[in-house]
Amino acid sequence: MVQIDIPAAFVVSMLFIDLGRKVLKEGAEKRGREKPAIYYRYLFRSVFFAGYCGHIIGYRWLISGKAKYLRPAYIDVLVVLSIVVLSCYPSFF
Repeated sequence: MVQIDIPAAFVVSMLFIDLGRKVLKEGAEKRGREKPAIYYRYLFRSVFFAGYCGHIIGYRWLISGKAKYLRPAYIDVLVVLSIVVLSCYPSFF
């Protein structure tokens, strides 16, 4: 299942950023360049799941005004991951 761990972690990390979009954006505006405490709380959840690449990319997109890329990015990765799993049905289970 290692083949799907990293893409799944990417999807979950981006999902956390998307769900906490409002709070993260407000925290970043108040702190300037320094990352707010809420950033690290979401980062811990991402790393605890399996990895943090999606978290870092999602946070950068959110802060730089490119939040519109969040949802399509993790949905696309999820769709590709689902296709891979379903196309190799018996071997993944």
